[in-house]
Amino acid sequence: MNNSTYTNKINTVISEVKKAVIGKDAIIIKVLLAVLCKGHVLIEDIPGVGKTTLALAFSKARSSPSTRCGRCPRSSSSSTTRRR
Repeated sequence: MNNSTYTNKINTVISEVKKAVIGKDAIIIKVLLAVLCKGHVLIEDIPGVGKTTLALAFSKARSSPSTRCGRCPRSSSSSTTRRR
């Protein structure tokens, strides 16, 4: 594949995520960079700002299954925490 193919795919993922998450452009780019580098992402913020929506939007835009680790084990019950 050439660079324009990669650029088109990256722009497609960004535009799809932006449809679900509005006003978080810098975060979207940072998460995408981490995904492309095969890294891990910990999204921290106050409740209700769209962390789960962001994760699910990336999962759907990349056509990959979503796995959610849940909250910190000391603040949630074991029924809401899933491990791989």
